[in-house]
Amino acid sequence: MRLIGFASLVVFVFALSGCSVRMQNLAGAAEEALFGNDDVALTEAEIAELPYAATYFETETSGRIVAVLDRATELQRVYRTGGEEAFVTRFGRIVSSSNMPGVPLYTSGLNEDPLGCWVGRTAAESSAATTEGNCQSSWQRTVELGNYGSNVLRQVKVSSTFEVAAQETYRHPDGTELQATKIIERGVFAGEDFSNEFYAVNGRVVFAKHYLSKDLGYGILQEIKPFNGDL
Repeated sequence: MRLIGFASLVVFVFALSGCSVRMQNLAGAAEEALFGNDDVALTEAEIAELPYAATYFETETSGRIVAVLDRATELQRVYRTGGEEAFVTRFGRIVSSSNMPGVPLYTSGLNEDPLGCWVGRTAAESSAATTEGNCQSSWQRTVELGNYGSNVLRQVKVSSTFEVAAQETYRHPDGTELQATKIIERGVFAGEDFSNEFYAVNGRVVFAKHYLSKDLGYGILQEIKPFNGDL
């Protein structure tokens, strides 16, 4: 199942900068990639020209696309497509969405998500926090799936535990090499075991692979251009 509704998303990203012939050409190339066999992959030069914060998004059932940051609050980021699709992230995790079947509509207990404690720590700080018990290592929440208005909604109880691995060198899509703290989350979602990975750098998550649902499997978010408020 390919998420056809995402197909207009990259066109929206580059249409906003329609005065640039180069960007218009890039939009055409991106649209071709979405409808063809290839995933979207921007070059470092193309990323440098992007005037907006953006992220790659893909699932096990769909190719990679680009989503643009629509607005931001203190902890949450809202990314939007060229259509009616939108999703909200918190510490790199998609916690809610609109018009995206298989992506969580709602996630409870966000203030108890241990990612809020671990993100931004160095490896040494993470080790100390674990020893001192400053960060919780488990989380229980309810995830709601379905489509609002369809009267077909499903709630899933999810339990997970967290651990922090040593820092790793992470190559950002813009070519920058970053020292990232890798956070691993393991748990059970509707009878399915999952293992999520989050790469955190100075208070923001630059890469996240996390389980969305049985329909989509894992979703991957990869920062293309950071939000200025996160730097």
